[in-house]
Amino acid sequence: LPIEVYGQNIIRSYVPGTLWTVEVVYRDLDADAKSQLEVLGSVPNPDYCRSPQENPAERPGWSKATYMASRPEVAAQFMVDIFGAELIENPYPWPPRDNCTAVQWVNFPELEFQVHFVLSSEWQDANFKIEEHVQAMSGFWALESS
Repeated sequence: LPIEVYGQNIIRSYVPGTLWTVEVVYRDLDADAKSQLEVLGSVPNPDYCRSPQENPAERPGWSKATYMASRPEVAAQFMVDIFGAELIENPYPWPPRDNCTAVQWVNFPELEFQVHFVLSSEWQDANFKIEEHVQAMSGFWALESS
């Protein structure tokens, strides 16, 4: 499975057959264990193009959800138009640039909850294309009349 090891203590792995990744924060690894994990890392650092901007303050507990999206701007605008979210600045370049993670963030201020829509091209390879998975998971085919 493709994994990435980055930062001081983060491992992220793709969940096959989905548009999800699982992120695990680890603590207290000795240098040998950390170097073994880093050797396994097969995906470029998603924060390569990230600016040093601070993340908006998060409240204790569950304060955000992140979704892989083939068109983050459309997903974010849907949240604004339908659910009343607010677009917020994020530390990734927009419009998308080659070899950079593309992100759109929205916030629900009354809930103190954020939703992040991410297009991480670094997860794509010969066997996994984000747009192909989005099309395969779309339910619009069920709405077509025969």
